[in-house]
Order: sequence, then structure tokens, then C-alpha cells
Amino acid sequence: MGSVQGLDQVNLTLTGVLERLQNPKPAYHEIGILFANEFIENFRAGGRPPWTPSERVKKHGGMTLIKSRRLMKSVTVPNIIDTGIEFGSNLPYAAIHQFGGDIQMPARSELFVRARYTRGSKSKRKGMFKRGTTPGKGFTRSAYTIKIDPRPYITLTDAMNRKAGEIIVGYAMGQK
Repeated sequence: MGSVQGLDQVNLTLTGVLERLQNPKPAYHEIGILFANEFIENFRAGGRPPWTPSERVKKHGGMTLIKSRRLMKSVTVPNIIDTGIEFGSNLPYAAIHQFGGDIQMPARSELFVRARYTRGSKSKRKGMFKRGTTPGKGFTRSAYTIKIDPRPYITLTDAMNRKAGEIIVGYAMGQK
């Protein structure tokens, strides 16, 4: 029985693909860098789709989720593992910004003297604090809830997924 012409070349190609796919970490590393750069661009663009402006931005200007840039910097280094890439943040407030939610602030009293804004009879801030338990000192604040809208900063677009697929195929075929 004779061999099919070109079968040896097909076997060599498939063997090379299988060998390269035994250790895909170089491709994962390239994909991780691509995705990290896209996440930074997501912050700079103000979200894709655009995030709802935060209260700070409404009052003082600037960009939502970018004040100190800590959150943006915390997701730039991907963790390359044997089975893929992990992205995330170690900041305690990262999840609430990614997924949204409510922050319950408890009632509290302070007994030390705090500067109060007391100018004018119709000032928005006048009377903001009630007196604490010691006359003339401190304040008491009731419990309140802060609602955080979801502002996904780690997002995967179709274009990113296509580019990752191209990188994997290119790596498997020995093009990189």
C-alpha cells in the first residue's frame, strides 16, 4: 500500500501545532498585554458603552473612575496561568465599580469639634450636622445608602476576542 502524497507534511504540521499548544503561555502573554492596553483605553474613553457620570464628576468635573488612577493601574498586569489569563484587581472597592451595588453607611456620632459651615441663613450646608451628645460639640449622622451604578472597566469586546483568536492560531501555526 502506497502513502498519500503530502500526508507526511500534514503530519509534521499537526505535530508542530500540538507541540506548540502544549505550552501556550507565550500566546497568553501577548493576549494579556493586548487586553490590559484595551482596559486602559476603556478608562480613558469613559467606558464602552459610556459610564454614567459619578457624583464627583457632576460636582467637580474630571472623569468617572479616574481620580488617583489606582483602579486603572491595578488591572494592567494580567496573571498568566496554565489554562488562560486572569484579570482582576486587589483593591477593595474594585468589585462594586465593576458590578455596581449599594454601600450601607451606618449611623454614627462624633464627640470632637468639627469645623461646620454656618454662613448665611439659607445656606445649603447650614444645619447639615445635628448636635452630638455633648452640647456644642460633635455631630450625629443618620444611616444612609450610597448607590453605585455598574461601570464595567474589565470588558471583552468582539474585536478583542477575534484578535485573541488570531494570536492563538498564529502561535499554533508557528507564525510567532
